[in-house]
Parts: sequence; C-alpha cells; structure tokens
Amino acid sequence: LARKEQCLALGTRLRSKYKINYQFYRVFPNGEVQYLHPKDGVYPEKVNAGRQGVGQNFRSIGKNVSPIEVKFTGKNVFDI
Repeated sequence: LARKEQCLALGTRLRSKYKINYQFYRVFPNGEVQYLHPKDGVYPEKVNAGRQGVGQNFRSIGKNVSPIEVKFTGKNVFDI
C-alpha cells in the first residue's frame, strides 16, 4: 500500500477480525529492511520496558508553565 495510514487501517481491521500480528516495513534496493510499524517489534497497546516515551513530560497540569513567562525568552513552553 502507498501510505502508512492505509497500512495501519488495514492492519487494525485484520487484527480485530482475524487476530493476526502484522508488521509492515520498507525494503530498499540494497536489501536493507526498515520497520515502519511497530518500530521496536511490540505493538503500542502492549507494555515494553525498553520503549522510550515520546513527547512525555512528567508533571501534572497544574504545574505547566504559563506561556506568558516564556514569551520573549526564545524558548518554547514544551522545552521547559
């Protein structure tokens, strides 16, 4: 299939109906294989101790930085 979104949609339907584990990957002309989903071999619903969180900040909503405090500092709110 042409796009990753199409592969994900087909994969979720196959997984819910037929209970299969699917993977999709890209094969380059030199024979190298790049896994697209799941990247580390474990599906996102499952817990993997080695998986790194992406975009996580370990604070409660009340501890978020006010945007006005970083407005002209050159930093972004999510960097702090």
